[in-house]
Amino acid sequence: VVTNEFVFADDVATLVSHIRSIFKEPHIFLKKEDVVQNTTVASKFDNVSLRQTYKDDKIWRVKNGTVAPEYIHAYVYEDNLAIYENRFITYLMDEILEILNLADQLKYENKKVLVMGLAKSGKAAARLLRELGAHVIINDRAPLEENLEAVEMMNEGFEVVTGGHPLELLEHEFDFIVKNPGIPYTKVPLLMKAMELNIPILTEVQLAYDISEAPFIGITATNGKTTTTTLIYEMLKEGRLNPLIAGNIGEVASLVAKEATKEDVLVTELSSFQLMGIDTFTPQISLLLNITEAHLDYHTDIEEYRQAKLNLIVNQQPNQFCV
Repeated sequence: VVTNEFVFADDVATLVSHIRSIFKEPHIFLKKEDVVQNTTVASKFDNVSLRQTYKDDKIWRVKNGTVAPEYIHAYVYEDNLAIYENRFITYLMDEILEILNLADQLKYENKKVLVMGLAKSGKAAARLLRELGAHVIINDRAPLEENLEAVEMMNEGFEVVTGGHPLELLEHEFDFIVKNPGIPYTKVPLLMKAMELNIPILTEVQLAYDISEAPFIGITATNGKTTTTTLIYEMLKEGRLNPLIAGNIGEVASLVAKEATKEDVLVTELSSFQLMGIDTFTPQISLLLNITEAHLDYHTDIEEYRQAKLNLIVNQQPNQFCV
């Protein structure tokens, strides 16, 4: 974000605080060439766009009736300063979130990604990653002659390796592995070696978060998460708040996220298997209902299971909520 200086912030709350400090002065200068080159953001920062955005000629006027090509001079009448501040911050934060969302998507561009496991989530992940510019190889344990989904993906032009999870696949030097949540980490030599090599291992819910314009509500628990997810979805629907349900129930999360807008809310039931495979995922509202001993055939011990559940809240920020 550029005003008359570069602004770096570790979180949104700090950024908003800094933006608010700008409004101690009755005007603000934005240097156009420094505001994210070659994106829609720079083109939007002109007086005409601002006036169209806020539809209030009393708020905006331009010095000498023109806009200099290198700077935008946005002035505001003193009695409208509060309106100016709130509208400008809303506008600017929308642009920042759009840039952050773009950055999340660009992390897969030209990267080599192994998708492990097919079924609905694996197919959705592979297709999405290809759309995001990744070089994708699919790997599935079932042999080709018994694997109609592998044939389907091969017909779409994907490279598919079937019949096991050979260690030799790692010779491709993958940047990411996106795996089916049901494939255990500690029982598959390929995954164990990938962890040794520090290759990020993600699940499809992380992809959903990376592309989504909509905020997430994330629900996890040993018991009760499906009931709670369904109740929250129905409450939001009754309140006309555009909920979409995804994750462990409903449609594959990345397919829902792909169609979601910032006017929607993604209500997601999340298992420990899914939550072990996140890096930046953070719901706007998280619900951690209970943790009791379970899934020890998958997790090495109860502590690993507990930590997987706690991944739901590990990235949450001060402006988000945890129940």
